[in-house]
Amino acid sequence: MTIIYKICRQDEWRAAEAAGAYRGAPVDQQDGFIPFSTAAQLAETASQHFAGAADLMLVAVDTAALNGAHDGALKWEPSRG
Repeated sequence: MTIIYKICRQDEWRAAEAAGAYRGAPVDQQDGFIPFSTAAQLAETASQHFAGAADLMLVAVDTAALNGAHDGALKWEPSRG
C-alpha cells in the first residue's frame, strides 16, 4: 500500500464530500491534473504552495484505491522543484 497526500482548503474538501468527488482546486483544474505529494515531499509542498494559508487539510490517499477507481489515471513524475 502506497499513501500519497493532497493539501487542500477545508472548504474545497467539504464541497467535494458533498458532491461525491474531488476534482481539484481551481489551479489543479486549470493545469488539467491533481498533484499529490509523497510523505517526503510534504514539507516542501507546504512551504512553496501553502505558506501562510489557513484552514488547510491534509488528505491521505491509498494509491491502490485510486488506481482501482480510475485505471491508469495515476502517473508518477519527477517533482518540478
